Amino acid sequence: MYVALYGIPVLLETRRHLSVSQSGFMLLIFAGTMTLASPLGGRLALSPLRRAPYLAATAMLPVSSVLIWLGAHRGLWMTGLALALMGLSFAVSNVVLQQMVLEVRLPHESGSASALYSLMRYVGTIASSVVVGLAFGGPRMLTILYLGLMAASVLATGLGLAFPAMRKSSVEAG
Repeated sequence: MYVALYGIPVLLETRRHLSVSQSGFMLLIFAGTMTLASPLGGRLALSPLRRAPYLAATAMLPVSSVLIWLGAHRGLWMTGLALALMGLSFAVSNVVLQQMVLEVRLPHESGSASALYSLMRYVGTIASSVVVGLAFGGPRMLTILYLGLMAASVLATGLGLAFPAMRKSSVEAG
């Protein structure tokens, strides 16, 4: 998420040559969709059938990345659509993932699980700053970086599909 928040304006202003206000509007589409869809993520997090929506939201990330890549030569509507899909993906997956992480821990370990989740958010902030910095290495570096990040999101989706569904009974037994 942090790479998107830091990188989208850089991408839009350097590669698409948008003004700061146009870039900000496009980022507003991403953040607005994420804000509006977060209650949906909250409802899905409490649902017993949340694995499928979580995987669908996770799969939307590479799809939206491809749409952003392809939308570079199309109108801003394609970029806006891709950013809306990305915002929906983050809204659902972040809330559901945090709930699932807390549920697989024993009750007395929930503080540690929450702290680890927060720590990884900070690591994500630092890593995304590095990624955005690398993006200034020119068009070739940006292409390599983009393909690498897209491969990482495809790998994360594949790992999510490979792991068997966690059952609440296994958590209660542990």
